[in-house]
Amino acid sequence: MLFQQAQQRTKSLITAIHELPFNLELENGKLSKDIFNFYLQQDLLFLADYSKALIIIASRLTEHEHTEQLIQFSLNIIQAEKALHLNYMQHFGTTLDGIKPTPTCSIYTNFLLRTAHIASVEEAVASVMPCFSVYANVANKITSAMQQQENHPYISWINLYAGEEFNKSVISMSAIMNQLAANATPSIREKMLEIFIECTKFEWMFWDSAYKREQWPI
Repeated sequence: MLFQQAQQRTKSLITAIHELPFNLELENGKLSKDIFNFYLQQDLLFLADYSKALIIIASRLTEHEHTEQLIQFSLNIIQAEKALHLNYMQHFGTTLDGIKPTPTCSIYTNFLLRTAHIASVEEAVASVMPCFSVYANVANKITSAMQQQENHPYISWINLYAGEEFNKSVISMSAIMNQLAANATPSIREKMLEIFIECTKFEWMFWDSAYKREQWPI
């Protein structure tokens, strides 16, 4: 199964993601509200383009069931994420007014949209998969490691990505990825693995850039 292969190839990257200051401090509840708010704003901008990528890919899939699933992910899962982000931001008293994508956010979303448009549909599916699987992995690890959940400032975020509905989406997406890979050429399967690894690196970069509150240098 290609998804399982992809997970094996990205084990060291996943470890590096877990060890990022952002996620270590997210786990123990000590991540500053300013950093978390910065992340939420950038992730909302990311999700707007990520939803577009999912719809583009859905339109290119030949299996009706697969098309329907990606549309549902865009409508349900992504909307739930957006609602959660906006809820936190309302609590913080912040908005998206005047907020522009960071260099990392811009590079990542442009890559996903370009891949959705011009790469093979198999590669396109592989490109959006890490955003599902990495988030579930991080949230599930945090949940298992947490000693105490009461009064954790980010428990709603953790519960969403460690929740049954989100984990079901990971299983469904991985099944689509595996089915496409099973019918693909060896060359396409290798490209799927390469793009999965590349987008897992983007996930590391996104959290790292949020922690540093990345700005355009000029």
